[in-house]
Amino acid sequence: MAINKSEFITPTQLAKMLGISRVAVHQKIKKGDIKAENVGDPSKPTWLIPKISLSEELQARIVKEQKKATESVVGKKGQHHDLGFEKELWAAADKLRGNIDVSEYKNIVLGLLFLKYISDSFYKRREVLAEMTRDPKNEDFYVSNEEARKHILETKDFYTAEGVFYVPEHSRWEYLQTKTMSADLGKVLDDAMTLIEKDNPAQLENVLPRVYTKTNLDHSVLGELVNIFSRISFDHDFDREKDILGRIYEYFLGQFASAEGKRGGEFFSPRSIVSLLVEILEPYENARVFDPACGSGGMFVSMGKFLREHGQDPSKLSISCQESNQTTLRLAKMNLAIRGLSGKIELGNSYYNDMFPHLQADFVIANPPFNAEWEPSKISDNDPRITLGLPPSGNANFMWVQHFAHHLAPNGNAGFVMPNGALAVSGKEGELRQKLIETDLVDVIISCPSKLFYNVGLPVSLWFLSKNKGGDRFRSRKGETLFIDARELFEQISRKQVVFNTEHIQKIAGTVRAWRGESGAATYEDIAGYCKSVTLEEIKKNGYVLTPGRYVGLSEVEDDGISFEQDMKHTVEFLKKQTEKNVELDAKITSALTSLYPKYDWGEISFSSIKILETIASKIFNEWFIKFNFPGREKVGLVESEMGEIPMGWKVQNVLDVVERINVGKKYDNKSALPVGKVPILDQGRSGNIGYHNDQPGVIASIENPVVVFTNHTCYYRLLTEPFSCIQNVLPYKGKNGYSTLFVYFLTKEKIKMQEYKGHWPDFEQQDFVIPPTSLAEIFTINMRPLIEKMVVCEEENNLLKQSRDSLLSKLV
Repeated sequence: MAINKSEFITPTQLAKMLGISRVAVHQKIKKGDIKAENVGDPSKPTWLIPKISLSEELQARIVKEQKKATESVVGKKGQHHDLGFEKELWAAADKLRGNIDVSEYKNIVLGLLFLKYISDSFYKRREVLAEMTRDPKNEDFYVSNEEARKHILETKDFYTAEGVFYVPEHSRWEYLQTKTMSADLGKVLDDAMTLIEKDNPAQLENVLPRVYTKTNLDHSVLGELVNIFSRISFDHDFDREKDILGRIYEYFLGQFASAEGKRGGEFFSPRSIVSLLVEILEPYENARVFDPACGSGGMFVSMGKFLREHGQDPSKLSISCQESNQTTLRLAKMNLAIRGLSGKIELGNSYYNDMFPHLQADFVIANPPFNAEWEPSKISDNDPRITLGLPPSGNANFMWVQHFAHHLAPNGNAGFVMPNGALAVSGKEGELRQKLIETDLVDVIISCPSKLFYNVGLPVSLWFLSKNKGGDRFRSRKGETLFIDARELFEQISRKQVVFNTEHIQKIAGTVRAWRGESGAATYEDIAGYCKSVTLEEIKKNGYVLTPGRYVGLSEVEDDGISFEQDMKHTVEFLKKQTEKNVELDAKITSALTSLYPKYDWGEISFSSIKILETIASKIFNEWFIKFNFPGREKVGLVESEMGEIPMGWKVQNVLDVVERINVGKKYDNKSALPVGKVPILDQGRSGNIGYHNDQPGVIASIENPVVVFTNHTCYYRLLTEPFSCIQNVLPYKGKNGYSTLFVYFLTKEKIKMQEYKGHWPDFEQQDFVIPPTSLAEIFTINMRPLIEKMVVCEEENNLLKQSRDSLLSKLV
């Protein structure tokens, strides 16, 4: 029988709502304190908890946790609106979500943020009007009669003339704040949305969400959300508040996109991709800009930011966009309004119903659906967009490309995202790509790292088309295309996602500007392994393939003066020694694992993969210290704690009871780093090192005495076994009070998540853990140490083989 998952919550969701560990929830399920249904295999249960089965006690605890989340934001003194403010708001709002589906909650939250924005815009304009009506020198507005003044303050035209929405009294934030405890708050909010749309039909008709009466979210939670967003206030500095509100709206869009996974990609493009597209297109005031797959409008928000940074007025952009999803279209209209942008935003499917058939845009920018199926029979035989040929029904990629090209003005430029398959696919799509290349529209192609999109590993490339490569704003580039291979330029912000950081974006955009011969740019040069300017003739010789790696080649390796024979001899000698080490370590690992789990045939396993070794160690750690199935468990009872039931003799302790910071000595930076040297200088991201120095290392580490490194902004952490130094905000630590560094590495491993400038050491210091006796931690350390030693050996082998490959290839070439 099919299960309606909307009627259930998972143990992970309930743990989050209660502020306890997932293990604690599973323990309560086993004891029968929480009713749950197993929808998986009996031997490997998968539990779902019916929403209606939650006891009054659990519901009360959930409400208590939600109150705490609200107070963490509302109860703070001072203005505290730094770059972490949106994180605090999100954490509080997310806590209040409870068991409401994220797609539903998205509309609830973003609708309230929009309501807050237009209310504050209204209040700001109202203050200005009030001042003008009291100023005797203002001949147009001054009035001495109080009733006349009130009439002016409520006159709609005085707001709309300045581009401000008129907000009816019962839609204003101050009024909503008086209703946060009302049982009919949902109706109050729906009515507020209806009244605003009625007073501003041209811009907002059928845009605002009216979901607050229908939602299962309790009225008290809606009230808490209003209270949380009331914290966004800068007294009379509304310009700054508007910027913060826009930032928060975009941040929330990104978080909802991440939570929805692949579905989130339908309405939100990753910020770093959008920023790179805009930096290369370089829009300007009064430009006609078009996005026929606009999602939530992030492309235009980024364009507006670019104009502001270059001293221009974003409101002078002439925006046109189309979106096929009604809900997403509403998000876009609200997003643009919060940013002070406006334009023509139309609902419709761009394949079959081009809402802007005669538009010629200066800039087309888009992140269209990848590899989408479509129906060619639905478009006219005389469709003016089809200049290359009709794409197959199984893939609309080159329908989008032709759509973009069709809408370019004579000097127009397009920048858009495409899946990598479009670069080299054969068949009908290959023929269409060849025709596109022969028209000399292809200006720049950039291959990107995988994992740029939320929960989607599909590698992508950025395509830039130019309608007039011989006579636009830049030097003549007729018959030329620039290829950039940016696959190695990324910063890892989570296990599943990477981004381009500011330095990456400036490097790539700077390369394009240099190639286009822009004023103030550097002189362009081809760089092996990174970029190359290629003629149409060369592309033709390569079968009209547009893959950058085909043209840029391998990175140049500096000649080290060592012959091929010497290099090969050194590599073979090193690998012989490594083989001896491997045999010895494999025996130790087999012995350790056999003593712990003798029923498995460990002697038949190859321990040659770092991932396999760390997975084994992590699984054993989780089994012992998370699930409490450790050696001798049958002799130990369980006791209650604030983190659920734990074994007797174990304690709930703060992380600082088992770890201590290490003094790093001198801190280095990019300016002082050398390209080669004796001591690596650690960076904050997964990119590793910023370079080297030749002084004494700041931290001594070895296999016998490893060190764990925590990075303050990205929350990236790693276990190191060789000496190093650090840049600012790289924080090494080790175990203390009888707990080894190896043990605390695995202890903290699961709770530290990579983040994009959101996490800080003070947050880490607040973490509590269930800590076992030192004797058990030491048994774990002794048995896992050979696995860690083998991981180091494997990494040494990988590094040497990579270096040898590059060196030997360069010598062979």
